[in-house]
Amino acid sequence: EFGDHLVSGRAVGPDDQPIQVRPAEVLDLLQDVVRKPPNSDKASATHILVAAALIKLVTRCPSESERIRKMLRKFECSLNLDLQQRSCEFLELLEAEWDSSRAGILDRMPVPEGEIAT
Repeated sequence: EFGDHLVSGRAVGPDDQPIQVRPAEVLDLLQDVVRKPPNSDKASATHILVAAALIKLVTRCPSESERIRKMLRKFECSLNLDLQQRSCEFLELLEAEWDSSRAGILDRMPVPEGEIAT
């Protein structure tokens, strides 16, 4: 949801210093996670989360859209049906006919009312 904070410098580390990374570095990290998931038993679940992160990053890191498309294409032939279906749906969102509405569809999810600190 907040991948753009990493690449814009709005995120801060524990030392209160801004954290800024290049979009390519974020994608490198996601690619590493796909290659070596933290838990091999949950590789499919990890890949589903990576696919969701990738589609969100399309509007936040437009310079990396082609690389994101290539990464999502690798999931199209997954043996996991859920991952395969999501990646196909996400790839459809990258088609030109969705250009005008893509940003709204992939906008940040609002924080649920019960989770807002008072």
